[in-house]
Amino acid sequence: MQNEKAKKRGNKKLAHGPAVELDTKIDVANYYGTGLLAYLYVGTPVQRVIIAFDTGSDWTTFETDLCPNCISPFFATKTSTTYKNVSSTIYSLSYNGLSLKGVVGQDNVGLLSTGTFTTANFKFFAMTSQTGMTSVYDGILGLSRPYYSVNFTTGPLFNQQLKNTSMITQDVFSLYVSPSISYINFGAPNSSAIKSGS
Repeated sequence: MQNEKAKKRGNKKLAHGPAVELDTKIDVANYYGTGLLAYLYVGTPVQRVIIAFDTGSDWTTFETDLCPNCISPFFATKTSTTYKNVSSTIYSLSYNGLSLKGVVGQDNVGLLSTGTFTTANFKFFAMTSQTGMTSVYDGILGLSRPYYSVNFTTGPLFNQQLKNTSMITQDVFSLYVSPSISYINFGAPNSSAIKSGS
């Protein structure tokens, strides 16, 4: 399973960019124009997962070892000393083409492998079952404004958590996408990348 997932990902590399001003810039992979992918670093010791950004959802979700039909590699809750189950209730989330079931878990979630820009005890949706996930990524980082679904409360917002813990100066994010390089800025936008209209 792990080799199959790695093969489908190909040799595309994700590299983290340098900090911009007080906030942080993360290089992302533009996956054939179908989505933007990046690394997140979860748990203790840290585990690297690949996430897809989704501006239409709020919960952050990960494939986990609690999920028999999730595709390895995934976040191994059993090997993280800081992981906690917040609730044993099974919830459902639906995306375009995805149907997920899971529990609310909690662990350290960060943008950099060095441990900087890490939110401690961040609550996320730990998958216990999935339909429609691809082998290209291991989870989804929700970037929408908070909203309430029929059967589930709003998800903790990662960007908002960075701001609440003073890791970024503004509760905003900005995406820069081009054929040669793509990145996301959490917090203050990179003003040098903004071109004024004519």
